[in-house]
Amino acid sequence: MEIPPEYLQLIKDVFDSVERVIDGSHRSSGYVNRDDFFAACLGDIQVQALMEETAFKQFDPKTNMDTIETIRQALYRLSAETRAVICWLDVVKFFSNPTYKLYFFLTQRRRLGRKSVEVHLGQ
Repeated sequence: MEIPPEYLQLIKDVFDSVERVIDGSHRSSGYVNRDDFFAACLGDIQVQALMEETAFKQFDPKTNMDTIETIRQALYRLSAETRAVICWLDVVKFFSNPTYKLYFFLTQRRRLGRKSVEVHLGQ
């Protein structure tokens, strides 16, 4: 189970309200400062009301239980695991299925110059 679309839309509204990072040619980009976005989420009354709602739930066959991550946990993880400048797709990835999260994590490792890892994801 993934985050309900209306919750994700509230988070997108906050993302859209954050000032865009200006690129080298002085044009606005689709990127924002991660810390500004995180602070805006924490300061938004509607997002605050959703912090303990489920962002993602998945059955864990090892424990025979559901693994649940709240919106708060997903946002804190996003703040800790992403680069300083993020786009909306980076945010969405933190509310998606674990296979996509793994792919995102490994692609971030490549961007940061760490050991390259080949990943083959089944559709």
